[in-house]
Amino acid sequence: MESRGGRHKFKRKKLENKIRQSADPLPDTSNFDESFKYYKQRNPPPDLNTVINPSHRELWQIFGIRQVAARHDTMRDNDFEVAQALGLIDVRAWTILEFDSHPGLIYILNPFTSQGQRNWILRSLKDYTRRPPYKLNLDAHAEWQVGNGLPDWWELSNRGEERSSILKKKLRWSTLGYHHDWDTKVYSDENKSPFPEELAEMSRIVAEVIGSKNYVAEAAIVNFYHFDSTLAGHTDHSEENFDAPLISFSFGQNAVFLLGGVTKSEHPLALLIQSGDIVIMSGPCRLSYHGVPRIEPIVDDLPSTALFFFFSVLRRLSIMAGKHKKYDDLEVVREIYDSENSHEFFEQQLDSLLEAGVQYIVIEPKRLGDETARWLWVGNLLHKLSVNVGLGSTIAGVLWPDRPVVCVTLAAAALVTTSLYTISWHFDPCCQYQVEKDKNTLFDINQRYPIYEWSKHNLLGPVKVLVRRETHQRQRHIVHWTVCFAAIAFSSFRLYRALNGCC
Repeated sequence: MESRGGRHKFKRKKLENKIRQSADPLPDTSNFDESFKYYKQRNPPPDLNTVINPSHRELWQIFGIRQVAARHDTMRDNDFEVAQALGLIDVRAWTILEFDSHPGLIYILNPFTSQGQRNWILRSLKDYTRRPPYKLNLDAHAEWQVGNGLPDWWELSNRGEERSSILKKKLRWSTLGYHHDWDTKVYSDENKSPFPEELAEMSRIVAEVIGSKNYVAEAAIVNFYHFDSTLAGHTDHSEENFDAPLISFSFGQNAVFLLGGVTKSEHPLALLIQSGDIVIMSGPCRLSYHGVPRIEPIVDDLPSTALFFFFSVLRRLSIMAGKHKKYDDLEVVREIYDSENSHEFFEQQLDSLLEAGVQYIVIEPKRLGDETARWLWVGNLLHKLSVNVGLGSTIAGVLWPDRPVVCVTLAAAALVTTSLYTISWHFDPCCQYQVEKDKNTLFDINQRYPIYEWSKHNLLGPVKVLVRRETHQRQRHIVHWTVCFAAIAFSSFRLYRALNGCC
């Protein structure tokens, strides 16, 4: 037993010495710029043993990395469910790290579920590249100007055309909320768009977990990295509020991240960021130089993508409110959540869209789509029953004037179905919608906003599309009440005639 322990300690000591030697500053990387050039170089490639992988626990003690507890005591009652709905694991199970060498640097090891990562990658490609409301680096390209009839980046880059592959390679960033002015390096109230509510909510929860209360995300830059992409060393000093932390979410490929000091003369810390990791710069670290000199292919079975995404979420002083996106007023209930309570969040999102009167609502969650379609089917059935039974009552009164019981019975049934429709269904905002079944309309929507599992041959399921038909609903309401009253009046007349011995 003792000899095994001695041999184990010897091997561990040898490993620590090797790591320390490889992690010491290299002769030509004494400052930030030199370190950046070193890790960027392709031939010869850099020694990545000098890069700290925070997920390796054996390095924590060596490099002064401490695990701290999540500060969830001040979180709202439903924040745990909200976090799970956004694709995050239980916040009490997060691994949160701090660095003695860089006070204010907080590193959270991938708190996302596997499906959560995939959903955020999809959202970054499909949702956060739409213009309007967001802005892209492609706006400067003539072929991408507003008004030339071109679709959004996602559709165009998947058309298989020559310019599609060009635009895929040219996409570098998009800005959300307050748009960063790359010339003046400032944010202004005249240059902003709605900030994504789901990203704002996730940022608030992350900030809450690290002890930053009342965090309101209002600006974000989504950087899209290819294998040959880099992000030069810089500081984020355009914001008005430096007390609020800078939160960065990373998805996709691995990346080498350099974090220096307030000047470039300081030797930077080199970290290996992996898919799902969150980097937070706060306090003394908030205005430090940082950059991404290198993208490294992943070796594990992580979300498949050729890109590395780095969300930089910022907070200003004012508060932003989100608005609806457009395609004839279209909204999507995204299936981005991964928890046992996700269905409730989908329902809440759908209810808010129904009450807002959005023209088109795409429902991706299958269960919610099926339930909504069944509820609409019930309403349609009640409407048809009330009209058909009312018409049947009138026809029966004409064909069998001497049998008023048939006419009266059908009229009573029409009154019951019409009343049931009005009481239980008419005042539901859902009654103003129908499930869109026109293939041309569905295909056009999918061309503009590609949806999961849609194709030319499978446009009717499992995704459901609701279309608002308020005028159609009013007309239906008038029709079935008119038919009902007519049936009641005619059956009453027949009953009166029968009781008085008239034919």
